[in-house]
Amino acid sequence: MSYDLMVFDKTTAPKDRNAFGKWFEEQVERGETIYASFAWSLADEACEIVRRLAQKHDVGFCNVDNGDIFLPDGTRIE
Repeated sequence: MSYDLMVFDKTTAPKDRNAFGKWFEEQVERGETIYASFAWSLADEACEIVRRLAQKHDVGFCNVDNGDIFLPDGTRIE
């Protein structure tokens, strides 16, 4: 079993949760989304590291498994 995380360009992703979900699916279908998968035993640590790096590099962060979506400024997409 894996735990999936994703970073994304904040300027191209929708800021609405429902629109984001549709956008994400389109990216996956087109093969344009690459996201990292981690073993569950590393999930908490990986999630924190990837989220911190996304913020540092001014990109969005999505925890695919639990649905959390954050913009680089820390705003959570609801």
